[in-house]
Amino acid sequence: MKAVWINGRIVPADTLALNVHDRGFLLGDGCFTTLIAPEGRPFRLAAHWQRLAATADWLGITCPYQLADLQNAANLLLAGRTAGLRLTLSRGPGGRGLLPTEDVPPTLVVAPFALLPPQAPARLTLAPWSVAAANPVLAHKLTSYGERIAAFRQARAAGFDETLFLNTAGQLTSTAAANLFLIRDGALLTPPAGDGLLAGITRQAVLDVAVDAGIPVAVRSLTLADLSSAAEVFLTSSRAGVWPVAGFQEKVYPAPGVMTERLDTLYRALLRGS
Repeated sequence: MKAVWINGRIVPADTLALNVHDRGFLLGDGCFTTLIAPEGRPFRLAAHWQRLAATADWLGITCPYQLADLQNAANLLLAGRTAGLRLTLSRGPGGRGLLPTEDVPPTLVVAPFALLPPQAPARLTLAPWSVAAANPVLAHKLTSYGERIAAFRQARAAGFDETLFLNTAGQLTSTAAANLFLIRDGALLTPPAGDGLLAGITRQAVLDVAVDAGIPVAVRSLTLADLSSAAEVFLTSSRAGVWPVAGFQEKVYPAPGVMTERLDTLYRALLRGS
């Protein structure tokens, strides 16, 4: 997996050179999405592409590529292999200052990566600062992840696997890299996007299989009290799939619990049929 697709061409990854004036490098002026491709079939590629395109539009980046270009890139890079794909769109090289140059062509890179082996159940801690639910940045996957990286590093240094953000109203949002789900009284609970989080593609896939299986679902604001009273907790992301949570600080959960295992099975069946 040492080749990448960049602006319509397949090239060896180790031959690429970064333009030192690229705004994605200088200012984090870009966006990305990550997905998995079982046996070379990108899972919900259209949804990932639509979200990337919506963020590009929000940033004012005009991308000259279409969904068919991404499917072709995936076919060429993966050739039927199971792997992950990272799609990164930068505004491209530009002049000094915040205001971008209008005629700069953007750069789109599709890079495959090996999937992680199954991870041990996660141990969560609370992020050292809160987020503002009204901040529009939280609804997009931008290439500027400094705040999340700093909180994640602090969590790892303290012996935890992930860090959980509250918003300034004290409501649960997400971790640094995953969406949050609780199981209580047989129902599946998750915070709404409006509370200050990115509603992930895997999050939606789990909600879909839960509804299809007749599992009660509630997308509503949640607090630390809800987390304390939950019977099970798990995270979702493209890379981790359904990731059981073993504990939040001193609180311990079954990992995986019965409902978490069921949802994981349903999600994996969805992947196989994609």
